[in-house]
Amino acid sequence: MFNQEFVTASEVRRDFAELLMRSRYEQMRFMITKRDRFVAALVTSEDFLALEELCKTSPAKKELQRQMDLEGWHRARQLTREGRPGCLIV
Repeated sequence: MFNQEFVTASEVRRDFAELLMRSRYEQMRFMITKRDRFVAALVTSEDFLALEELCKTSPAKKELQRQMDLEGWHRARQLTREGRPGCLIV
């Protein structure tokens, strides 16, 4: 079983150095939430590299990339509708 913990974005901002150390030395995974929504994760470099390798070899890679491109397009369209064209989409 993986060691994982939910933390808020505010906790990450306040305790980043400690969380980074725990991720590295205790093999912890931190699920980051903002306004009770899961928004990001802090994982070990080994976990990240394994995920990258999985994405490279996955037969569903093209579909995943298509979905990500489509989500980015929808986000850019929404920002334009809100009067914020030219925003960097990350």
